[in-house]
Amino acid sequence: MAALRRDFGPVSIYGPITIDGGNRANIAFTGDHGILVNAPAGVFVTLRGLSINGLGTGLDAITLISGGRITVEDCSLNGFTEAGLWIGGLGGQNILVHNMTITGGD
Repeated sequence: MAALRRDFGPVSIYGPITIDGGNRANIAFTGDHGILVNAPAGVFVTLRGLSINGLGTGLDAITLISGGRITVEDCSLNGFTEAGLWIGGLGGQNILVHNMTITGGD
């Protein structure tokens, strides 16, 4: 039996976590950020196998404010109005992006 696709809303991350959607999880959002990462330095955050969709009105698909090591892999970002992957903050992040598709935005 095939696994069903699951839909979820926006996510805010403030600590270590791995979110693995198994290429079946959809994060849909409007008027804000799909995933906001604002974790302390030294924290490991992994986002894997996600479809992140701003439905034509969402701002950034993924917003990285702070964190230690951030890995984004096998993700599809679309339907946002600004950045697919916005990297800000004070620096010091170690960011690995692998096999990501970005469609739309500025």
